Amino acid sequence: MTNKIALITGASKGIGLEIARQLGRQGITVLVAARTKTAADEAAAGLLQDGIQAVGVKLEVTNSAHIAELAQFIEKTYGRLDILVNNAGILAEKAGYDGDAFRDTFEVNTFAPYLITEALLPLLLKSEAGRIVNQSSAIGSIQFQLTNERVQRLATPAYAASKAALNMLTAYWAQKKQWDASEG
Repeated sequence: MTNKIALITGASKGIGLEIARQLGRQGITVLVAARTKTAADEAAAGLLQDGIQAVGVKLEVTNSAHIAELAQFIEKTYGRLDILVNNAGILAEKAGYDGDAFRDTFEVNTFAPYLITEALLPLLLKSEAGRIVNQSSAIGSIQFQLTNERVQRLATPAYAASKAALNMLTAYWAQKKQWDASEG
């Protein structure tokens, strides 16, 4: 098998870019996903300068057409996906946000990772050891929300609830894999 292939959403800056850098340093080909092709290509170019095999890919995580196109691209180009990092996220409940903060937060932080994972699961299953990583937050922990004063001060309703829901999806997929294996 050739080197591993990883897709990182929200990878044009911040944590996502650093995840791409760290995976790339391990010899993994990283697909750097960003809302615009320009942002994805610029981030990938920076990684290429560091000797990392990186490819910029356009992915607005809430756009079902982008998700389908990306799945087709990965299938055609690589035939499988080894690592999916659902990193893209938003904290819309800040001053000046001009949308429906609660709905938009769930769209990006919870619904998008679900839809992306479901679309890419067939490609992950073609890997010898496919992995899914969902970027969450301590703010999404119900226990911390009830017991940790710092988390209580930092949390906003939509962000905390969206990350708690993402944590549940992660647990669901982990258990589903075990159930599927025991039935197989």
